[in-house]
Amino acid sequence: MNYNTHKKEVLKILFLVLVILILPFGFISAQGNTIIQKKGIDTIRLNKSEISDETFNTSSDIIIPHDIPWQKRSMPTIAVKSNLLYNLTASFNLGVEFRLSDKYTLDISGSYNPWQLSRVKMFKHIMLQPELRYWINEPFNRHFLGFHTIYSHYNIGGFNIGSLKNNRYQGNLYGVGFSYGYNWYLAPRWSLEATLGFGYVYLDNVNQDCSTCSDGKGLRNNYQHYIGPTKAGISLIYYIK
Repeated sequence: MNYNTHKKEVLKILFLVLVILILPFGFISAQGNTIIQKKGIDTIRLNKSEISDETFNTSSDIIIPHDIPWQKRSMPTIAVKSNLLYNLTASFNLGVEFRLSDKYTLDISGSYNPWQLSRVKMFKHIMLQPELRYWINEPFNRHFLGFHTIYSHYNIGGFNIGSLKNNRYQGNLYGVGFSYGYNWYLAPRWSLEATLGFGYVYLDNVNQDCSTCSDGKGLRNNYQHYIGPTKAGISLIYYIK
């Protein structure tokens, strides 16, 4: 199997995995929204003085989320976020997360870095990382588990880290992984999220000795399989609605 055929096969597999996972939850989301509209259920926070035995009546439509400040609010449906760890690398990044149902959300995050720091030192890349999340309590509240896919085109080298010290790598990566995260409420419309993921990544690139990084010489085809951390983030989140 040649290089182009192999790359196309990897992309097809990643696309099919993502479609198979997301389609069932579109159906779940439609059912969940119908039930909410029918029963008029809304998530509410109450002042402590308003709590009574009737609040916890099993026939009540009131849902009281755990570990969140006591005040009225509606369950968020759309959030935008910025990964503070990516900001430390001077990379532009933005994420959008959509509530699909009362347990699932879809997070789509991207990152872009166009900077070349010196003749041989660079961290250029563009990356897209969609993730399907299952929330233990409710969307945007405390613990969640996620499944993500990754695509990135990159041109990286010149850093004093492993083989990057003496080599430059340019190419594409494709991967899948699982993650765990936690969301902390900060204020109305604001929260903080931490997440860490592990998985598999396939890399196809050319690498070059950094003594000749700028003259196009010494290029070598390089294919690698990687298992380890695939996601890390500390993100500031703003809820649009």
